[in-house]
Amino acid sequence: MSRWKVSKIGVMWSAEDYDGRNYELFHQWDEAMHYVDHMTRTIKIHIPSEFSFTPAQLKQIETLLTPAIEGG
Repeated sequence: MSRWKVSKIGVMWSAEDYDGRNYELFHQWDEAMHYVDHMTRTIKIHIPSEFSFTPAQLKQIETLLTPAIEGG
């Protein structure tokens, strides 16, 4: 199983595996997360310190990650 990370790059979001073999760019954070979710259930989210989430976005993160954390 490969590990993936989602990162903010300028105005885009990148989804890439740690092996460097797969890399995709998305306009929306949730698009990148859905892509990674379909690729694997092991994800790492890296958000630069200058970027902040709204409460609604944090809830969406929790909703998307809960099945992965619980093994679902």
